[in-house]
Amino acid sequence: IETATTDEGKLTLATGVLAYQGEPLWDSVFDDDEQTVSLHRWNWLLRALVEDADKASVGWGLSLVRSWMARKMARKDGLAWQPYTTGERISNVCLFLALAKNGGERDNAGIGVPVDVAGALHEMARYLAGRIEYHRVEFTGNHVINNARALFFAGQTLREPAYSDLALAILDNDLPHLVSADGFLREGSSHYQLLFTRWVLEMLWLAERTGHRDVHARLLDVAPSLVRQCWFFLVPAGKQGNWAFPLFGDVSPDFPWEWLIGLPWSTLARRYFDPGDGSKRPTWRGWSDLWEPAADLPVSDAEPKAHEKFRMFPKSNWYRVDWGR
Repeated sequence: IETATTDEGKLTLATGVLAYQGEPLWDSVFDDDEQTVSLHRWNWLLRALVEDADKASVGWGLSLVRSWMARKMARKDGLAWQPYTTGERISNVCLFLALAKNGGERDNAGIGVPVDVAGALHEMARYLAGRIEYHRVEFTGNHVINNARALFFAGQTLREPAYSDLALAILDNDLPHLVSADGFLREGSSHYQLLFTRWVLEMLWLAERTGHRDVHARLLDVAPSLVRQCWFFLVPAGKQGNWAFPLFGDVSPDFPWEWLIGLPWSTLARRYFDPGDGSKRPTWRGWSDLWEPAADLPVSDAEPKAHEKFRMFPKSNWYRVDWGR
């Protein structure tokens, strides 16, 4: 594998950044394992598209990906090769190659993957396919859908139907257990409600783009209710028109909550559910900026409609009371 020099820069990790000269130190170990695995999940590719778009070209990303491949593909062990981390790596690089600038313009004609990177993605997908994160029904959580997302991205990107077929089988088997009829993620985490919805929206986007009708139809069963319940958690924050949500349950270490706060306003989400209440989008930059620059999103001047003071979903164990401020 030919490894290009990456000059100098920084990678945004779970907490803070890793600065580098020449190439990052891929064997870096931090006191917090979540910081360590964030180096290998490649979320920094997508963060760069939003936070440093002028630098985050396809060439920049591929030079870092090849640098990692040269040092971490041979031995598939340790934190870098945990199933969730491997799945994140697959999905994030596929999204990056689809959305990054290529020659100064976004390349929306197709997901182009160089031969060496495609070979590495095949290895990762085969590795993940043998390590799906199944436990007993009551203990199989959101990770299995993250596994499915990675396999679907690998299958559609590499034109390998076996990966996509496995992803569809996982979705058929596990979505009914993980998402309540009301549209809440069973695990009871407000942060994962948005994170899980992000995964579903990304798979829907890919299914539409590549014409996979079965995956599209399966996800369409849950997408509107998942997006709807993202709004359930949103609360006004400050006088600048921003929003926040209380952090109930598990909190994903992959990125701060602000990265996902704009999801319900994104074009991907609004095609499945839009409350139509005139609520202004938040000013935080993040995931939704991958799909359209914040400046291009419509901002309503209308006052949002008053929500019911009591919202109750007893079958999903969620209740909300709005009282004063």
